[in-house]
Amino acid sequence: MLGKEELKHFGQDKIIGLFGDKRFPFKTGPKCATARREGLSHVKSLLLQMNPKKVYLIPHRGFDELAIPLLSFLEIPYVIVNPYKGYFDKIESSSKVRLLVALENSKAVITIGERPKSALEHEKSYEEAIDFIYNVSDVIVCVTAGNVNKPLKHIQENYQKEDKVIILNFIDENSD
Repeated sequence: MLGKEELKHFGQDKIIGLFGDKRFPFKTGPKCATARREGLSHVKSLLLQMNPKKVYLIPHRGFDELAIPLLSFLEIPYVIVNPYKGYFDKIESSSKVRLLVALENSKAVITIGERPKSALEHEKSYEEAIDFIYNVSDVIVCVTAGNVNKPLKHIQENYQKEDKVIILNFIDENSD
């Protein structure tokens, strides 16, 4: 976790782009709830220290699905970025209610593109949504399980100025 001194570089009252790993909480089995709680606690601490004025995110199963209630609890306004029309059509039924609540409570919903006709267009639309969030944000926060997830990989490959990226890794190398 970044210390207070390290976070001063990024400042407060910024617009944050938030990306997370779809595999959050990064562990399976009996330690899952503990790992999830600890991970969200770290994110909560970071958000409280940074006090963002707004957060942009693409909600999907995993971290982002859990981050939205946290943002609401902390009373941080958020904007949902929809990569393309129909992106949420195939969402699992267990996530539909959470998504509807998230959409209703969001400050805005921005749809980037039209419904893709191929897997390649789907990927391109998703990358355009990442680019949009990167461009409108002062700081990017990527929550990962130690691997380079799709948003982080795209940012690293396409942007030279990575001094606005915070990578939070919640995998403990010494855990089982």
